[in-house]
Amino acid sequence: MYLVDASIFLYAGERFHGESRCDQDGQPCGALLGLIDSLARVCERGASRIVCAFDGPRDQLERRHRYPPYKAHRPAVPEHMVAQRVRAQQVVRQLGLAGLSSPAFEADDIIATLARQSRDSAIAVVIVSADRDLLQLLEPGDEFWNLSADQRLSYSAACKKLRLKPHQLPSLLALCGDAADNVPAVPGMTRHLATRLLRRWGDVETLYANLDAVARSRLPHASTLAEALRTHREQVDVSLSLTQLGSVPGVDVALVGTVAPQAERFALYRSLGVDGDSVNRLEERIAA
Repeated sequence: MYLVDASIFLYAGERFHGESRCDQDGQPCGALLGLIDSLARVCERGASRIVCAFDGPRDQLERRHRYPPYKAHRPAVPEHMVAQRVRAQQVVRQLGLAGLSSPAFEADDIIATLARQSRDSAIAVVIVSADRDLLQLLEPGDEFWNLSADQRLSYSAACKKLRLKPHQLPSLLALCGDAADNVPAVPGMTRHLATRLLRRWGDVETLYANLDAVARSRLPHASTLAEALRTHREQVDVSLSLTQLGSVPGVDVALVGTVAPQAERFALYRSLGVDGDSVNRLEERIAA
């Protein structure tokens, strides 16, 4: 199963085509066109089951209620993108794909929920995204596919790249922070130091149970580092709750899209200006 972080490809399409790109009705469509072209590339790889996950409104996110600064530094969603984000779910369903969102959760959480459900049915997943926070979901047999860079990472390749097991990534980000999401770091904590701590102690809980050992270790400024961890325990717990991907109620791996009639699909392609190669890839999947 291919789990697509659709919101990322909407914004990539908007950057590539520009906000002035409009459909035949004069409505902005650059983001939609980028998403459709990306989905066509996924279809080219022989993907038969594709689920597109979309972010909920940023100001309604459950994480924002827990920690108001979460992603608060990001600019507001432009008006020309708001309508396209709403329309995108309808578009992917017209193409026979599942398009899922939740008001309180992010696309990452939907993907996490579907990945766990898939494993319960012994189905491996390919996570299609440029967001490496999603690496935490990988298990043996899974893949992470950065479509824009055309880079694919297996579970073992992700372990090598992170120098940790993928499931340790939330603990890593809780310690060293994640500037992209406004998640704070423990003062003095670098990614290198956090990696060394987790390679030895495994996770945040075990690390905090061994702060005396941290203070006696050969890490640079070990005693100061242990004291910073002790002082900022509450912050680390909050950060861990932000970096761990949750389960979204009501999301079902069995959900699929209903393919629109052929005439409706081709009217959509013409309206958006989808190129012929992308049309062929999408239609081949529908016909399979």
